[in-house]
Amino acid sequence: MSWSRSLPIAARTHVVGLFILTMAGSAHGADKLWLTPTAGPFGLSTKWLGGVPGPFDGAVFGLQSGNVPFQVTFAAPTTVGFVRVEDQRPVFLLGGNSLTSQGTIWVSGTNAQSPALTLDGAPFIASWIEVGRDGGVGTLALQNGASWEGGIVVGHGAPGSEGHLVVSGSTTSVRHLDSSGTEFRLGDGAGASATMRVEAGASLTMTPWTYANLGSSGGDATLTVTGDDSALNFELGGGGEFRLGWWGGHGALRLEDGASAALSSLNVGASGSGELVMSGGATLTTTCCGYVGSGLGSVATATLSGLGTKWTGVGVDAVTAGEFGSTGSIAVLDGAAIEAEGFQLANEGGLSGSLLVSGRGSVVHTGGFSTAGVPDASAEFDIVDAGLLEIEGFGFLSFAGSTAGTIDGAGSRLDCDADFVVGSGEGGDALVTVSNGGTLETGGILYALRGLQDVNPAALVVDGAGSKVLAGGRLYVRGDKPGTSVIVRHGAQASLFSGATLGEFGSPCELRAESGAQIVSLGGLSVGAGAGVAPDVKFSIRDPGTSVTFEASPCYVDAGLVECVDAAVFSALELNVGWGGEADLHVSGSAFVGVFGRLTLGNIGNGEGTLHVSGAGSLVSCGSDLVSGFDGTGHISISEGAFVATAGNYYQELDSSLSVEFGLDSSAAPLFVLGTANLGGTLSVQFLRGAELEVGETRLIIDAGAVNGVFATTSLPPQHEVSYGPAGVSIVRVASVLGDLNNDGLVGGSDLAELLGAWGNSGAADLNGDGVVDAADLALLLGAWSGA
Repeated sequence: MSWSRSLPIAARTHVVGLFILTMAGSAHGADKLWLTPTAGPFGLSTKWLGGVPGPFDGAVFGLQSGNVPFQVTFAAPTTVGFVRVEDQRPVFLLGGNSLTSQGTIWVSGTNAQSPALTLDGAPFIASWIEVGRDGGVGTLALQNGASWEGGIVVGHGAPGSEGHLVVSGSTTSVRHLDSSGTEFRLGDGAGASATMRVEAGASLTMTPWTYANLGSSGGDATLTVTGDDSALNFELGGGGEFRLGWWGGHGALRLEDGASAALSSLNVGASGSGELVMSGGATLTTTCCGYVGSGLGSVATATLSGLGTKWTGVGVDAVTAGEFGSTGSIAVLDGAAIEAEGFQLANEGGLSGSLLVSGRGSVVHTGGFSTAGVPDASAEFDIVDAGLLEIEGFGFLSFAGSTAGTIDGAGSRLDCDADFVVGSGEGGDALVTVSNGGTLETGGILYALRGLQDVNPAALVVDGAGSKVLAGGRLYVRGDKPGTSVIVRHGAQASLFSGATLGEFGSPCELRAESGAQIVSLGGLSVGAGAGVAPDVKFSIRDPGTSVTFEASPCYVDAGLVECVDAAVFSALELNVGWGGEADLHVSGSAFVGVFGRLTLGNIGNGEGTLHVSGAGSLVSCGSDLVSGFDGTGHISISEGAFVATAGNYYQELDSSLSVEFGLDSSAAPLFVLGTANLGGTLSVQFLRGAELEVGETRLIIDAGAVNGVFATTSLPPQHEVSYGPAGVSIVRVASVLGDLNNDGLVGGSDLAELLGAWGNSGAADLNGDGVVDAADLALLLGAWSGA
């Protein structure tokens, strides 16, 4: 065989093998070897060992050719048994003529030769394509209108297997067609790798019931679809999945520069690791479900960036990050968008899920939003730099796990058309922070809830000038353990259309406005409704510049504490303290409470309400009546130069009390009543040291337009009496007490000390008036001793 002497040793070995196969008389024909690494017509017999391959013969390109591409031209439609490219780089110029391979098209050989097959200009048909397998490498390229239908495996088998598939051109297409449901596989097997590019308007289409695995069983794969009109399609109606990272593998899908993809089901990180990267106006539609992280131990990411880049998710599980023991994260950046029927983070057994929406024009729009659906799961979302999260339905955070959320920066917004729930009555905990000009807006009720499980409490923090919470419904705060809270601070604002409910049935929680915050509500306030006693329910308003206004509906503090302190302002249309339970209103530190209508303490049966006002400059003012004990018990305590004023009448019922403490700066009446003071119950009066009255001196307790009735009981310092006048009530020091040297109405240790200090001299301690303080005066003092 003289032809063998002209071939390299490796090629001769290959040819001998083929010759033996041919001589064996296989029913499937013979393998025909392309003899030269040069161009020529496919149908030229001198180019082939054994003649031109027929419909049952193999067309084998296995001659080592120095890695130089060469062209093979086709003058007519051609059918062969199979095509195998092992160590050459042919370019099939089909010229509009179809190529049919009744078996597999195989491109795989040594890395040194980098075997490649390019199909140019016409359709070709094959049952299967395998590129780079069993430790070999290979590249298959389709271009200039080439098209193909069949099964695909790229980069498969033994470690070192490396395959590359390139589909290029506006009329170029690949259609994975396998009715048996066999998988489309890129990078299949430990140590195997694959890449595929669909570019310049080309398309890749997969039929129903196909499973597409990119990076499986320890392999690695990347599919890139790039350029306007370049498309990836997973036809509807099937039950397959498009999976990135399957069984320990790693898979990546990149959609770039106007490319599009339409998939029935996308699973990024399916028991492996996966990446979805979209940019440059690329679009993706998933019509069944889209998972970023699915499968125990999976780690997955999805990153969308740039104006026009958009993922549209349809279905019950439209977009989910982190489920079934996985970790998933989604980032929407620089004007990109996600439009999803539903959005879930760390649900269905997921370890963790996260969402980042960053940059002006970046939007996630969803019909519903839920996070941390199971115990021990964690979720995180961050809306920053003018990003937007829009929720048409309900927003639920942390059914049983833990969620942290941030809405940070001017223009950053979370809009929820329906109710939005921070935490969960089932035990989930959540912390949501709105800061630096961010906005949280809900068309329904804004809940801060915390259930019975022993986890961290739910909290909503609105922090910083320009930061806002806008609730179209009611603010509802409750927790079955202490710590659930809503905090508005540092100049932030909260607008509540329907008011606020705090600590219903005594559930421990706190609402706090501080450091210049502003809360305005058209609806009213309910604190501790149905609780009876609620020591862990608190509404705190504090610091200069802080104001809270409930301007259109009455406020009811059934049980718990409302405090207004440190120059803060609290305004209400009507205020009821102790509405069926035990409740306190504390005002101190130059704070102001203004009630446009009536202020009532103690109502509805056993209701007991206490008003304590203390500190110079502190003031409680009501535009209508001040009622202490309307249908319950009321207590008013005024001390240290504070004032209470009413433009209406004052009513103090039999079981109620008024307690007044006069300090050094107590010159005006601590209680001012423009109308009539209707008296009953108990009056208690005390004087701070240094503020005691001299004999005959008077202090006005109530300054009123008229006085009706008297106090049933009084508790006064010794030698003091109550004086009732037509326009007020006063306390008078009627006489001094022998031995009371400090004029506090008592004879005690301080008086004894003063007498002993004056011993042997004259002065006030000379009780018998004999000109000297001696034992006789000591005897008189001890005889008048009151024990204080």
